[in-house]
Amino acid sequence: MKISNFSILLVLSFFTLQSSSQELIEIESKKEFKEKFDNHINDAIETSDGYRMVAGYTLNNSAGGRDLWVAKLSNTGEVIWQEIIGDVNNDEATAVIESTKGDYVVVGHSINSGSGYTEGWFLRFRDDGKLKSKSELKVGSKSKLYDIKEIGKNEFIVCGVRNDIGIDDDNFMLMKLNSSGSKLWVQELGTKYFPDEAFCLQVTDKEEVMAAGYTTLDNNKRKMLLVKTDKYGKILFKEEIGDGGMTAISAMEETPDGKIILAGYSNVNSKGEEDALVMIYDRYKKLISQKSFGKGSADIINAIKVYKNGYLAIGTSKSLRADLSTMYLVKFDGDLEVEWERAYAEKGNSFGSDLVINVNGFTAVGSVKHDKVQNAILINYKDNSSTLLAGAADDSAKADIMKKHSVKDGMTLM
Repeated sequence: MKISNFSILLVLSFFTLQSSSQELIEIESKKEFKEKFDNHINDAIETSDGYRMVAGYTLNNSAGGRDLWVAKLSNTGEVIWQEIIGDVNNDEATAVIESTKGDYVVVGHSINSGSGYTEGWFLRFRDDGKLKSKSELKVGSKSKLYDIKEIGKNEFIVCGVRNDIGIDDDNFMLMKLNSSGSKLWVQELGTKYFPDEAFCLQVTDKEEVMAAGYTTLDNNKRKMLLVKTDKYGKILFKEEIGDGGMTAISAMEETPDGKIILAGYSNVNSKGEEDALVMIYDRYKKLISQKSFGKGSADIINAIKVYKNGYLAIGTSKSLRADLSTMYLVKFDGDLEVEWERAYAEKGNSFGSDLVINVNGFTAVGSVKHDKVQNAILINYKDNSSTLLAGAADDSAKADIMKKHSVKDGMTLM
């Protein structure tokens, strides 16, 4: 059969029309956990069998305040199993990992009803949701755990904050635990009588530990704090980063070339309140590149992941919609140049906590708030950038396509 030039032109024109109308980033599905009372997702991972594990808190079916909430979900957010643990006081799960043993390890913290002290919690769940073990880490009047990584053979590093009984002094804390959650060693840093906290960590291939957060100077201003220890807790370096202000590192990830990318916020030389902040360091504490951006109100990054020859970050902005909190997504290339931004800007407040990267795109988690109730949310995004760029003739054409799709509905922090 002979195909006319007109037919070819028609097909090409149709393809061009379809490509130009296609969204760069589109929502495939979303699941909002609509409950009577607040619930929120702090952390999420993809499991080895392709599901989602989430950790956070709920006030539903609780004994009083917040209860620790852990759930295994389908890709679209349907509950496979969930566990709610707590009592009349506030309890919260902050991080979850899948161990090399195939179970799920969760950390968080709880206020002890008897003593009134805050305890770090270390819990292990079987794949069917049954609680295997629970360890309450009573290492002072206050111990909160924010992140966890496995190290060596079934041992774990956690980070957070610790306060000694009778002393008003929050310390940046690193702790190594055995498989049952018993303390092997603890390392504390920071300025005496001023608050210091560790929010995130990574374990290198040499079993060295890198942790980050903030330290408060004796003039009450903060600096970002980056710490590296060996596997026994010995300090290899401690680096205070930036000028003093309201600043912290809230997320870190290892880059494909063995460096560390850090993300968080800072109000130093900001355009209003806190600006979002991203930095790349090598393992010898040398700054490679840095980017900060934001507008008049608080703009922060809560998580960052390696993604499509660059990095994808999620956080919460109050600059995009008349001081409403808005889940914010930003894609960087390898040099931290912004490729695109997106906001989850439905009615009410939305909060971005974490990301799960998958083959066709990514999953964003956090919560939305309307009618005075905050509901956990899981949103699956499809990334069509490869399809849109496939027909571009050269790098200039690709740049034009990305520029056209870089911002939606005028929502940008750049």
